[in-house]
Order: sequence, then C-alpha cells, then structure tokens
Amino acid sequence: MVNLDNLEGVVLGSLCTFQAGVAFPDRFQGKSSGDMPFIKVSDMKSPRNRYQIREANNWVDVDEAKKMGAKPAPKGSIVFAKIGLGLLNNRFRITTEPTLIDNNMMAAIPNEKISSEELCCIFTTIDMGTWAIGAALPYLRQSDLEKIPLDHLSLDKIESVASIRGNIGLAMDNNSDMISYSEQFSLSLFKSW
Repeated sequence: MVNLDNLEGVVLGSLCTFQAGVAFPDRFQGKSSGDMPFIKVSDMKSPRNRYQIREANNWVDVDEAKKMGAKPAPKGSIVFAKIGLGLLNNRFRITTEPTLIDNNMMAAIPNEKISSEELCCIFTTIDMGTWAIGAALPYLRQSDLEKIPLDHLSLDKIESVASIRGNIGLAMDNNSDMISYSEQFSLSLFKSW
C-alpha cells in the first residue's frame, strides 16, 4: 500500500492505470437492461450517481460489447469526463460493477497500492481544468494525467474527504438534500486547503 501520510514525489499514474472509453453506436443505445451498464457523461448527473455509478440510461449485452471492441472498467474504477466542458465539472464516480464508458470518458483503475475510495478522494482534490489542453474543446491526455504530482495532499486531507464521501453514501438513498450539502461542503473544504 502507498504511504498516504507522505505523497512527496508520488504521481497519479503510480496509483492507477487509465482506460479510455469507446464509441457508442446509436444502434446499441436505449436498452434499459442487459449484461452491463454503458454510461455517458450525462449519467454522472443522475441524483443516484452522485457518489457511485448506481444506474445507467443504457445497457448492453456481452455480444454487443464485443462488437464495439469495448472492455469494461472493473468494479471500483473511478470514472470521469475527459473531453468537453463536462471535464471542468470535476465529477468523479466509483463504478459498482464492471461498466462500459463512452469515448468522452476515462476510467482510473486503482492498483494494489490504494483503495478505490482513497483514489477517488485524491481525484476530488485535482482540478481537471488545470490539466486540460485545447481552448475550444478542452480535453485531457492520459500521459498528462499520469504525471500529476500529489505533493499537495496529506493523509488528513484524504481521510477528511473520505469521511465526507462516506456520509454522502449513507445519505444517498435517504435524502438528496443532504448529498448536495455534503458535496458542497467537501468542495469548499478542499478549496480552502
């Protein structure tokens, strides 16, 4: 496991591998059931998906995934927008099952050094807009993401955000107002750091 108490010299790419999404042909879209979810950036806006990916607007069968050449992001991956204005929203969600992602998204798959929750907490401290290139249509390059330094973090910060995210998870099914409040508090806390 990585020593979260001292992240000096540690870069994001040493904690995870990145996997890009795939094109989602119209002929496969619109199914409400199947073998696995296929999510788009818009799915991350769903109230039930504020913390983890719990629902999807599209599902596909294994055969359809093979025809697309799609490889699912494993359970516990952190998914986020990698192109367009959606990346500026800094939405990071944890997959709860193997999940296919659209080509406007990317998945970060934690390695054995870190848990999904810890990695997601680290992502919430990164402003993806500062790493995006392209003025008209911002986008993230995997090679740049791998090099993001984590010197700005401490174990206290990670544990604080993990606690807040844990509270979000508990409140999720009970009260969406609590979730919004917790997310806002979490963002305010990290901006103050």
